[in-house]
Amino acid sequence: MRSSQHNGVWRGTQTLACFLAWTIAAWASLLHLRAQDVPSRLELADKVRIVEAGDGSSHPYFRVQFNVVNEQGLPVSIAPPKEPAAAFEIAEPNGQVHRPLYVRYGQETLSQVSSGPSQRYALLLIDISGSMLDSSGTGSISGSDSSKYEAAKTAAQRFLEGFQTGQDHVAVVPFESHQVREQVKAAVFAEEAETVQRQIAELPAPRPNYNTGLYSAVDAALDVLTEIKRQKPAAGILLVVLTDGQNQVLRGDDSDLLAGDDGLEKVTGKANEAGLQTITIGFGDETVPLGKKGAVDAAALRRLAWPAASHFHTAQDVQSLGKLFGVARQLLVNRWQLTFTTDREDRGQLAGQDLRFQFRLRLEDRVLQSSWAAFKTPQMAAPPFEGKLDAAERQALARVSVSAPQPRSPLPGGTVAIRRVLIFTAFAGLLAFLWFAMPVWLWPNKTAGLPSRTEFRAAQPKASTAPAREKPAPAVPPGPAATLILDQLPAQDQPGQTQIQFAPLPPQSSPDKTLFDPRGQQTLLLKPDETVIDPRGQETLIRPPEEKPPFSTKKS
Repeated sequence: MRSSQHNGVWRGTQTLACFLAWTIAAWASLLHLRAQDVPSRLELADKVRIVEAGDGSSHPYFRVQFNVVNEQGLPVSIAPPKEPAAAFEIAEPNGQVHRPLYVRYGQETLSQVSSGPSQRYALLLIDISGSMLDSSGTGSISGSDSSKYEAAKTAAQRFLEGFQTGQDHVAVVPFESHQVREQVKAAVFAEEAETVQRQIAELPAPRPNYNTGLYSAVDAALDVLTEIKRQKPAAGILLVVLTDGQNQVLRGDDSDLLAGDDGLEKVTGKANEAGLQTITIGFGDETVPLGKKGAVDAAALRRLAWPAASHFHTAQDVQSLGKLFGVARQLLVNRWQLTFTTDREDRGQLAGQDLRFQFRLRLEDRVLQSSWAAFKTPQMAAPPFEGKLDAAERQALARVSVSAPQPRSPLPGGTVAIRRVLIFTAFAGLLAFLWFAMPVWLWPNKTAGLPSRTEFRAAQPKASTAPAREKPAPAVPPGPAATLILDQLPAQDQPGQTQIQFAPLPPQSSPDKTLFDPRGQQTLLLKPDETVIDPRGQETLIRPPEEKPPFSTKKS
């Protein structure tokens, strides 16, 4: 009896505990899902670019693309604001705030003007190195273990969800360590989902001797996408990189592959310069030390991600990998684009200025903002335009211009030219000062001295072996005053002579004699040992003609 009662109480306690555990797990899952849906900030999807109106004027306009993301950097969809011009603002560090003249969200144009569909380009780089033959840790449909290669092909299909013909352009490119650049630059951007599926299905199988030319593959992919951005400035661009390891270049691989810290610095520098959204995915465990099987170079992949390290993710099975391809798809589709202008009326006014912008979106319960985005310009020239306003942007500009106050007159072209001349003049004056005045100030003794090839020698009669000149200089007879000869033409039959006489001797109490240079440069002191210290650092010994031939020595 007691045993039955005890068992009943025990079963009731177990049921209650299970119910409480299930309830807590459900609430935790609900809160986690809720946290994922909460927008946290704005994150750039493309760098700030300068565009022109297309009417021949030099007025600068700016275009930028960004995503709304949560704390983890994952995209979050929000309802478009009813009045986008009032909801968005662009701030500068000096306190100036600008309103957008055009707003686009995904396919929707929120400025109430007609607009064609936005173009989207995505390049998927898939690692097919030998390690991709390893097991992915999950079973396939047939029950056998699936390789990372097969898992990658399956997961990449998630990127095609919602594919729109005529709007989406996707290329799937394999890479390893052979013909890396050639394969990437031969990428074909398909406009139909069936063609992209065929590219995924026909990915070459990995081989054991394939290594990982990761840096070179990303470097070449940035070249391809940068050219597309140049041709289609308003297009959305995305690069997705999937690898299960790290950059590895060995003997027998392409000779021009990037490797080491220098290779990583080069490709990260290009990524920052290109300013194109890049998602990096490590298929493996980032906690495994580098060099061990299954290791992922998380540090390098974080640096390759743009605009922030939050665009690096890891996956350890086909399910999590598929979700990341879905995240990449959302980042490409759920983008906001703003077009705006500032109070700079002429592109020439931007020379030498590094502008910074912060983008803000005011929602009902919060304000989302981006980090400060820099727009750098050349120091001595105006930045080049990277495109033109499209038809929708021009219509929005015309509509805004009707209600906006008249802008101030643009900077006259003559004023811009004068400003540039003044800048060049200032630099020329600085160079002249450094070239002529600075040496005199730093080395007064040397610069006030004699020419570098001039030597002082006591006059000494000697036979000349050089051919006769047309007008030989007359010889200066030696005398008790120890005449000096300035020798400037040693290759001629007679040296160019300048006679220098000692000044009257000072009182006997002073042992020094004074030697005056008639060229007016300086007065030298002749010491008792008949030595003249040349300001060039040369020491010349002078003897009376009756003693011995003069000679000179140089001290370093």
